[in-house]
Amino acid sequence: MFISMRLAMTSRFLANGLLSGLLCLLSAVVCARDVIDIPSKYSPTRTLQFQAPDSKATVLLFIGGDGQLKLTDDGQTEHRHTFVRSVELWASHGINAVLVDSPFDLGNARAHKRNSEEHLTRVSEVISFYKKQGQPVWIFGHSMGTSTVAALMTSGRPEIGYLSGYIVAGTLTGESIPSSITLPALGIHHKRDGCVKTPASATEAILNSRSEDTVKKVVLLDGGQERGNPCFAQSYHGFLGIENEFIDSAAKFILQNSRSNK
Repeated sequence: MFISMRLAMTSRFLANGLLSGLLCLLSAVVCARDVIDIPSKYSPTRTLQFQAPDSKATVLLFIGGDGQLKLTDDGQTEHRHTFVRSVELWASHGINAVLVDSPFDLGNARAHKRNSEEHLTRVSEVISFYKKQGQPVWIFGHSMGTSTVAALMTSGRPEIGYLSGYIVAGTLTGESIPSSITLPALGIHHKRDGCVKTPASATEAILNSRSEDTVKKVVLLDGGQERGNPCFAQSYHGFLGIENEFIDSAAKFILQNSRSNK
């Protein structure tokens, strides 16, 4: 009966055309799916967690654009971001995936609010919450989400110490992370990313500025498709059509470099 209910839920969501990662319910790996509102000094920060069986790590996913998934109470989203399309793939690697929503528009390009006190406080609260689950925690930003990662690493907040590493993909040009941050770092970019705001050199610059004792890697992917705006998720920039390779690259790095930090 439990499986039947899950399949019925999946059919309903897919029939509505909503990409919320429910494909994991139809695969060989069944993952628990929970909407969790993280307490905040402002208002709760909504997250959607896909918990893998026998999980070994947790990855916090920050989307690009305005940062808003607009998750409903039952975890639906109409957003077609790369992380939404691929969220079910993490479970097969034994990694919990968490989509992190923003209750307000974070802006875009250089006028963004990802370095604001409220946003960074919310990010810190989310890190603290998921760290209490006992798994190594990673933060992963794509496109404008890389600005969240860069802003956090520059902020000096103590929650940085709860992380086991970070990943940036499709990095916004001009973003940087202090060389004093020696957490394992992975950069992923598409060789044919056509967005002028996210050249491959932006991802490479962050990884090349790491200290010699930092575990670091740059992965350049190819293939896939492009539909419409080269800066949107349905493009090479969004790793459309190569989601498996995208997540596989990140998951392998996470599992190879996770550490237990209290």
